[in-house]
Amino acid sequence: MPALHQAAREKGYLRKSEFHYDSEKNAYLCPNRQELRYSTTNKQDYREYKSNGTKCAGCPLLAQCTQSQNHVKVITRHVWQDYLDQAESIRLTPENKKIYARRKETV
Repeated sequence: MPALHQAAREKGYLRKSEFHYDSEKNAYLCPNRQELRYSTTNKQDYREYKSNGTKCAGCPLLAQCTQSQNHVKVITRHVWQDYLDQAESIRLTPENKKIYARRKETV
């Protein structure tokens, strides 16, 4: 997992979970309804989604979103994130919670 940007770790900044991922558009929507579009995939297999800095410059949430000089917000998403989310939802079912609780006894 890539290192979190300093702003993401500080209190008062928007978290990635506050941005909605639209799988049909392959883009994120910020809380102010601006689109962060796919830009590139980095060497660590994370897709980078970037906002339009000129649109974000006048945003009332800018100070809570990014400290970037060019007002661009970047969010990363692993190329396998859909599968990771699916595995996590399966792991959290009541039946599988019992299995994982017993796992520590047998490992």
